[in-house]
Amino acid sequence: RDAARARMRAAEQGYRALQADGEGGLAKTLSNLAWMEYLDGRIVESEEHLAEAFDLSSRRVGVEHPDTVETLGKLAVVLHALGRDDEARELWAEVLERQRAPGVDPRVLAGTLYNHATY
Repeated sequence: RDAARARMRAAEQGYRALQADGEGGLAKTLSNLAWMEYLDGRIVESEEHLAEAFDLSSRRVGVEHPDTVETLGKLAVVLHALGRDDEARELWAEVLERQRAPGVDPRVLAGTLYNHATY
């Protein structure tokens, strides 16, 4: 995992140097890096990266975009891990609301419902 994290950090630095943060760019890289940090127990770092990824993604592709919603769900998991359950539940409610929209794959909603019940 160390090598993967190093590649993510290099990608992050590259996007920052280019000031490129559009879809598939810095926001997605930060979201993926944050999830690796979460899995490695680096919860505080993970929250910081997810908050930035959510902000970038929201501005560039909108709050309804699947990447933005996915980042929001990751942030809910991290907030739960930090013991901030009220905030986590609020985010899960937002994720569920967005995933109940017409056209969203029911399997995605089912996964979110499972995660919401688990956390």
